[in-house]
Amino acid sequence: MARLQKRALCGLIVSFVWIIALVITFISKGGIDTFVVDQGFEALMVGMMVAGFLAYFITLLVTRGKHGEVTMDERDRAILARARATQLWSAMLTLAVWMVSLSRIYWGQGQVPVQYLYIIFMSTILIVITAENVGILLGYRGTVNLIKDRSKGGR
Repeated sequence: MARLQKRALCGLIVSFVWIIALVITFISKGGIDTFVVDQGFEALMVGMMVAGFLAYFITLLVTRGKHGEVTMDERDRAILARARATQLWSAMLTLAVWMVSLSRIYWGQGQVPVQYLYIIFMSTILIVITAENVGILLGYRGTVNLIKDRSKGGR
């Protein structure tokens, strides 16, 4: 398993744990309306985001190569470039879904409640991080399948 692939797998595990912890906390504390009535809930959610960022950053530090060691070849760079494109499209899709759904739900009121800004930001960040890791893992899977096809005489 390549170093970039290991990093993506570890990052995916960390991001899934992070997402599950945020969703469970969000639902168990009462949902979106809790932002309005409980200042502690806002601090808890922001703290969980910071803790998740730190856990993900530590994962990136632990899985990187030693200084001066060549850890990425052309294939890794191509896979990473495609994964970054996946990140961009996932962010745009996430924001489009939020825009359409919230505008339809709150059309009659003329405005979307401010507390949704937290959820929009958190979900976009989590989707972008997860999309990069999934894009890397799928990129390696596609590369392996391409190599197998070529070894069998296919194009």
